[in-house]
Amino acid sequence: MAYNYLPKSIFTQRNFHLLTAIGVVFPVALCYGLAPETLLSKITDLDIFTIDLNNIFRGIMGLYLGIVIFWLMGVFFQSYWLAASWCLVFFMGGLASGRLFSMIVDGIPSLTFCIGLGIEIALASWSWFNINSYHSINKP
Repeated sequence: MAYNYLPKSIFTQRNFHLLTAIGVVFPVALCYGLAPETLLSKITDLDIFTIDLNNIFRGIMGLYLGIVIFWLMGVFFQSYWLAASWCLVFFMGGLASGRLFSMIVDGIPSLTFCIGLGIEIALASWSWFNINSYHSINKP
């Protein structure tokens, strides 16, 4: 019965915001968790020297991967699409809000994090747009 909820194609305009977010967040999660002491120091000025900091970044990796799995469920199972899209709005909106707060309190970060802010705002907005565009079509 669950197969009735599968879309005919996952590569639809309706799913593209989720697929794009997966393509962005999955590699970021791996950067945070696989070898944070090596990868993060190459792309930022962070030096990870303690077990506790490694543990924090690997926990963040697990959180990001869990959210990616939920977004995948939204792509493959239509009954999860709306919840996955809202999850994307709040996840990216929360990250963007935190970065904006940091910019006000701490100052402007490196270009990498400014680009990340732009991507987060764009994905949150795109997901919001898709919810308003596609969910209203499917209302009974």
